[in-house]
Amino acid sequence: MGASLLAMVTPAAAQPAAEPAYRLDIEETDWKGTGAQQFYETPLAKYVSDATTKSPINPDYTNRGECLAHRNDAVKPTGWIKNHYAYCHISEDRDISLIELPANKTVSKVSYRLITVGRGAVANDPTAGRRIEFDVFVDEVKVEVQVPGAPSALTVKLAFEMECGGWPTANSCRDQTGRTQERTVAEWNGGQMSFVLTSPVGSGNPAQPDDKAIGVHRLAVHHMPFPPFWPGPVKRYVMEGGFRFDSAQYIYHKGTQYGHGAIFDRVLPRLQLFRSEPGFPQVSEHIWQALNNPGSTKPEVRGKQIPSELHRIYYDGVRRGANNGQAKITCNVYFPGHGSGTGENCDEFPFQTTAEGAAASQYGAPFGQYSAKPVPDGENSLAGNGISVFYVWDRILDGDAFKVTFK
Repeated sequence: MGASLLAMVTPAAAQPAAEPAYRLDIEETDWKGTGAQQFYETPLAKYVSDATTKSPINPDYTNRGECLAHRNDAVKPTGWIKNHYAYCHISEDRDISLIELPANKTVSKVSYRLITVGRGAVANDPTAGRRIEFDVFVDEVKVEVQVPGAPSALTVKLAFEMECGGWPTANSCRDQTGRTQERTVAEWNGGQMSFVLTSPVGSGNPAQPDDKAIGVHRLAVHHMPFPPFWPGPVKRYVMEGGFRFDSAQYIYHKGTQYGHGAIFDRVLPRLQLFRSEPGFPQVSEHIWQALNNPGSTKPEVRGKQIPSELHRIYYDGVRRGANNGQAKITCNVYFPGHGSGTGENCDEFPFQTTAEGAAASQYGAPFGQYSAKPVPDGENSLAGNGISVFYVWDRILDGDAFKVTFK
């Protein structure tokens, strides 16, 4: 399972021929794999409920136990992303082998497991908000081979480091922890370490108002063998993940500003509905019809295809207004008499606050790839409030993508 780094016998002057030399083999990891795009599902009904409360934003973090319960996803190169604020990765059976030379005989082999749990942040204080924390656990150290009288791989020392690379500058991500102290494999068993990555205000993309900084985090393991092992210190990467820091000042919930945040961004949120949602059944039916039978919706356009993957608009108020205006034109043409005094107003999908809304054709998209129809005022307001809370709780910023799906 390991990959040979260096096979060499020490020179005779430094190592008597009668004494064996040893090669250290460290497992290679396919940490660069990207795999299929990840997603997480989040029900719109949850945000409709949260819209009526004054509770603060409370990210739904994960922990070691939940990570292990999602092992099938967590062992993948991309790890398991529970939501924008919760990440975990499991690296099992990491091997360290001592190979006696010149016989090429394994005299000692140990394996261990690493569990990495990551937490994003939201806060109005930039120090607390532009911050990602990790806990890394070491366990299941197992001796698989040990030849009597030979050195033990349990005595190889390890140190861990959470490296980060930021964009647009190296200052966009700072490692606040550095490398851990060196301990032997045996001493690390059952141990835990923590790491912190931060991004100072102003280190993001100057062309964007949200001060976004993006980058990668990589867990590195440093192996420090002692003579007569060859080669010397070896570094191996366990995994790679992605993050985003921002200072979006328009993120409010119930009067509290959450102007700074840090999320794991290699994931697509799925806003999930039932076809007949309690509280707004006509709105949910309208969205279902738009996505599943677009040809039956208004306006009547041949070959209509309504997208389910959407992108939020915040800064372009003109475009949001154009979306709403175009939807109202459709409702007036196809449903005359609705509106004031009827208890109904015009509902549109894709949402007014997205780039795919009713006026998308004014910005280069084909005409008519949307649906508009009257629905009860109360339902429209309830669903709209839920979408607004979704944007806040999941930190969906201007330009961010999400997908609308049904159970």
